[in-house]
Amino acid sequence: MVTLNTGEPAIAVIVPLYNTVRYIRECLESIQSQTWSHFICIIVNDGSTDGSREEAEKFACRDYRFIVINRTNGGVSAARNTALDYIDNHESNIRYICFVDSDDVVSPGFLEDFVTIMDRDGADLAECGVEIFSPDSRIAESQNGGTEVIGHAEIARHQYPATGEKDCTSFVGLCNKCYRTAVIGKIRFDENLICCEDQRFFFELYPRLNTESLIHKVSYFYRVRASSATGDDSRRYTRLQTALGVYHHVLNGEYEQVLKDAIAAMLFGFLYFEWRSLEKKGLPYARKIFDELRRHHKNYRNFCPHWLKRKIAVTGMGYRLSRTYLRLRFRAGERRHKRINKPEGSGRKFR
Repeated sequence: MVTLNTGEPAIAVIVPLYNTVRYIRECLESIQSQTWSHFICIIVNDGSTDGSREEAEKFACRDYRFIVINRTNGGVSAARNTALDYIDNHESNIRYICFVDSDDVVSPGFLEDFVTIMDRDGADLAECGVEIFSPDSRIAESQNGGTEVIGHAEIARHQYPATGEKDCTSFVGLCNKCYRTAVIGKIRFDENLICCEDQRFFFELYPRLNTESLIHKVSYFYRVRASSATGDDSRRYTRLQTALGVYHHVLNGEYEQVLKDAIAAMLFGFLYFEWRSLEKKGLPYARKIFDELRRHHKNYRNFCPHWLKRKIAVTGMGYRLSRTYLRLRFRAGERRHKRINKPEGSGRKFR
């Protein structure tokens, strides 16, 4: 157990770690450099085999606030659950919990903003701005754009914005968020999901969220790399099917209508982007995504933007014409083949 100054709100940073030896030092250094010193960083090594464990343990030896928990590989959800269980059992003074991926970077004021603003507003959840970066781009903390507090219904619409309604804090992932520990309670991540486990986690938390603080300043830097779990094209369609299953679980379940409406509106942009992306790459399951988009339009047409309604109608007509054309070509080819290969002596004979 780590003993922190109980006179200040304590915050825990959970870092799941699996084979990111190239990035973990930069990630942990950014956490170590925080202007808010009353924190613990729980690094859950999920069976790494590339030296990541050793790199993390160096930090734990030098700084008592860093804790390394080693476990056999079980996935990111199992790693996060291990950290949440550790906090429940050993760290009763932790008031806030946030999550950082082991290949990402945070700004020096990342934790201080969360703690001071959530304490001031009495918020159950807070979000900061996110910037996506590649190995060649520069990282720079943005200027503070102020804060705002939103209520329960607005939280759902902010988490799942309709097309064109996003700001720097609009990020469906987990990493730019900070939760009050009491709100999380015994809720845990679904270890059976290969993706969208953070969304399922949010759906379980949503009934407990009364207010959220939005911090309009970029403090979290999300690294995009080809080898990351979200960047593997070969598994993309499988992951997409899992994501749709998670969203449909809400749309077809006993959840608040405001959450269902927000997800229904958001899914139009999500499905359209995925369909166009897969179609440009010439991947065979692009048509399946379009069919899903059309089914979604049939069920939730009130949330569909007018430009997308036209796009769905025109594209659907094009697909139908294409199918009809190919069917006619196939039948014509069959008839031609029968004529050419007609057996000798067949047919009607005339005298």
